[in-house]
Amino acid sequence: MVPNEETPLNSSDLGNGLPHVPGLDNLGFPSVDLSTLDLEHLPPLNSGITILQRNQHLRVYVPTNGVAFFDFDGTIRRTEDICHTPIGGCYELGVKALMLEMGVPYQSSDWVVHDLWRCLSTGLERDCERLAQRLSAINGVGIDPQALVDSVHHMQHLHGEALLMRSPLIEGVDTVIQNNLDRGINNVVLSASPQRFVETGVRVSQLDHCFIAIYGSRTKKIDEGRFSSEAVDFACKKLNVHPGKCIMIGDSISDVSTAMLAGVPNIIVLLDGEDRDRRIKRLLDGVHNTLSTHVGEDSAPRQLNSTIVVLESFSQVDFYPSTVIDRPSSIILPRHMHKSIEGRSRGHLIDLGDI
Repeated sequence: MVPNEETPLNSSDLGNGLPHVPGLDNLGFPSVDLSTLDLEHLPPLNSGITILQRNQHLRVYVPTNGVAFFDFDGTIRRTEDICHTPIGGCYELGVKALMLEMGVPYQSSDWVVHDLWRCLSTGLERDCERLAQRLSAINGVGIDPQALVDSVHHMQHLHGEALLMRSPLIEGVDTVIQNNLDRGINNVVLSASPQRFVETGVRVSQLDHCFIAIYGSRTKKIDEGRFSSEAVDFACKKLNVHPGKCIMIGDSISDVSTAMLAGVPNIIVLLDGEDRDRRIKRLLDGVHNTLSTHVGEDSAPRQLNSTIVVLESFSQVDFYPSTVIDRPSSIILPRHMHKSIEGRSRGHLIDLGDI
């Protein structure tokens, strides 16, 4: 049986009625309604997106002098609903402490009533700028963004470890990271969350020995719909590695866009949970927007040649080092075939007729 090659989405290949979209059809996920996808806004051919089916397995080859970047929140630990956005999370506790210090009326219910949690998702400093603007408008009192940053930092120091311990480890990520270490692949954490918070999270996950570097407080998202390559640019400069030799493993459009803009050729996205349908659609829209807004001096869209593969579980992927390639590459195999090719060279994967 010949493995399914990953095929970029190309709206010119679509027919009438329910579309046949390479990489998207027959997913086995009943919640995904293909008829609602906006076919006019699928990514162009130069940015391929493949959504792995449950009976498929992704094998990724990474140059030995390259790096596997892992996001933290949502990729290593499921922190969002415990540490960040809810009442009693570090941000809400930081707001409460600062309002009390300033003598400004505040109740925890205000966090939800005024949708303050919606200000989050761009990294601590920008999140606090947005929160300060919102709180200032609500209360008619100027809120210093830096004072809010300091207050949230303080709450992360006081409560971060306890909250992180309550946040579950993403299933299977520890196995992937440990396998990478054992095989000689360089693992690096690259997150927009604060440095100390990320370091603590990696430590309580008992994975700190698996990473050659941990970089927090890095910019991925500038504001809604706008992203930056700063995170990857910074890490690659510190590590003295070209982004074209790296891969990104994340769970959001921020991770995808920062990697695309920096020139990372292979991006693996974990999208799981009950809202997977919505997140798939958001990823498609986000990739299209990134491509549309990234233009050169001549106002023509730049070519961002990244291959993006969406997983439902980390059990669907393995990473292997390679000394014979200078940029990452990948192949998609039927899942039953994955174990039967252990020990074969990469060249043998081209001819699988004897399996």
